[in-house]
Amino acid sequence: MDELYASLFTLAREKEPNFKGIISVAIQADIEEFYRSGIKIAPIKKFTPKNHEMVIYPDNIKSWMNIGTEPMFKGETMISFGVGVDLTTDLSGFDEEVLGSLFYMHPANTVNKQMLLHNHAVVFKDVSLEKKGDLDGGIKSIVQNGEFLDMSHILDNSKIKHAL
Repeated sequence: MDELYASLFTLAREKEPNFKGIISVAIQADIEEFYRSGIKIAPIKKFTPKNHEMVIYPDNIKSWMNIGTEPMFKGETMISFGVGVDLTTDLSGFDEEVLGSLFYMHPANTVNKQMLLHNHAVVFKDVSLEKKGDLDGGIKSIVQNGEFLDMSHILDNSKIKHAL
């Protein structure tokens, strides 16, 4: 995912001289390796961590988060929606507090310090990628007819074979 975003950031800078460093994507992709993170406990007030820190705080993360360290769903299909920030771009035009509320350094995404990514994916049983160029139609068809397997936060080290 991080390589895909790096390529998209490069393309955005080439195509749009006024590129400000943030992109949003919608993807249909064939999965090579899928690494995920999901929440184990409903994030409601009665389950607030005893230390009153965020669920991603180091003392809380193991009991709150399910972080996949083994690749999953090889050969399956995902629909992903997300946003990325190119940290090598001048972001001074954005409110730092607002950006900080949208992104955080996910504990399982610590390798890449040149971008912040936040993507969620829904995984379906293998649905052949049709390169018709109609992403909206493809997504609707998969959601209506595909066999649901998982919904998760997708980690940056996940790999895709083909994407639209």
